[in-house]
Amino acid sequence: VGDADAEAAFLRDALELEFIIGDLLFGPEVERMIGLPPGAGLDFRVFGDPEEPLGRIEIVEYQRTAGEDRYTRARPPARGLLLAGWRCADLAPLRARLAGLGVTVTEHGEIDAIYGHGEVISFASPAGFRIEVQARRRPQAGIPSGN
Repeated sequence: VGDADAEAAFLRDALELEFIIGDLLFGPEVERMIGLPPGAGLDFRVFGDPEEPLGRIEIVEYQRTAGEDRYTRARPPARGLLLAGWRCADLAPLRARLAGLGVTVTEHGEIDAIYGHGEVISFASPAGFRIEVQARRRPQAGIPSGN
């Protein structure tokens, strides 16, 4: 990301993810491992649920280096992680937080997906990363949820 502080604030304030771990990594070993020029480094931060190893987001900002912004290349048919999917119990509080942050939300309505059925919204982080969130639907009495 171009601004780790802005992305971290968004993950904390919009998605209510907790900061788990992070550090500034500098030195010859980091330069060799990542392929950075001398004196450059990384600011990395991991957010999520400290009790759950899955569903975490790591953000990385290069430090003391200039280069081409290649994020615009991360669009289909590019390979790699192009969006994150989340589920929540209720979209209303998330919509309110996003509105308070001035984030544009796209409404997708009720969707059947591989992981279940429910209402879906999507939006972008400050870095432009696409995030989709689906409301978990509670099954009706006597009807399996399919989840």
